[in-house]
Amino acid sequence: MDITKTNHGGVQGLLANIYNVANQPQNANRTRESEQDINGVDSLHNRDKSTHSLQYTDITKRIEDKFSPSQELEKAREIGGELEGGFKDKTSFENLAKTLKQEGLINSNEKVAMDYLKNNSSKLSFDEFEKIASNDNHSKEMKGLIDSVVNKMKFIDNVNGGIF
Repeated sequence: MDITKTNHGGVQGLLANIYNVANQPQNANRTRESEQDINGVDSLHNRDKSTHSLQYTDITKRIEDKFSPSQELEKAREIGGELEGGFKDKTSFENLAKTLKQEGLINSNEKVAMDYLKNNSSKLSFDEFEKIASNDNHSKEMKGLIDSVVNKMKFIDNVNGGIF
């Protein structure tokens, strides 16, 4: 028995309405197919392509690669000549620390760490400083300060072609 052709009351009527041919999804597909027949699938695809290419072109025109050095890099280059030979002896290392502090490349706590390195290293070198930093007797704060100072000095040394 085909419930779509017979009008029943109650539950059977509800079921008949649910299975009504007019509400079937195939009708929705027919309207989409008719739109594609009118407009053509290629026109939809081409519209998407043209929009994509316009967006891509717009983005590539706006992208510009520029390098602008940081203040730290500029200062490191600028004062490189003043810092040359900073590891020669304890006096030159002390002058190095003062110059870095004056130029704002290190803060007051890092200056204390540099004074500590000056007073507790047998030889002024990056290897010696790293040995001191790895000593377990230091607090985490002091280790962090020493690491920070050593990294900044390495940065300055590399930027200026090995001045220490």
